[in-house]
Amino acid sequence: MTHGILEHVAFALRDGVDEAEFLAAAEEISRWAVRQQGFEYRCLTRGADGRWLDLRFWSSREAAERARERLTRQEGRGPFMRMIDPTSVEVHFRPVMARKAPAGLMLAA
Repeated sequence: MTHGILEHVAFALRDGVDEAEFLAAAEEISRWAVRQQGFEYRCLTRGADGRWLDLRFWSSREAAERARERLTRQEGRGPFMRMIDPTSVEVHFRPVMARKAPAGLMLAA
């Protein structure tokens, strides 16, 4: 039995992108994501190599793919997407096999 889907997006920023500006643009995407059906949680990380991971938890793969389609269509030319090097993007969907939210963590409904 699975417990939703993890959308795993790895990427690098374009040369010269200011990290603070990128994080502000990412917050706009987070505000957009919470309004999408099936959205549960998002986590954005940066590795020592400078590559980023945008981890988005969804109720189903279908919900993730619908939202990804909307994001590309609605926000495709927005600041967040313009800051990402499109040649660096790797997207994977992985089933969540087990999960436990820490006490106090509220997942989106």
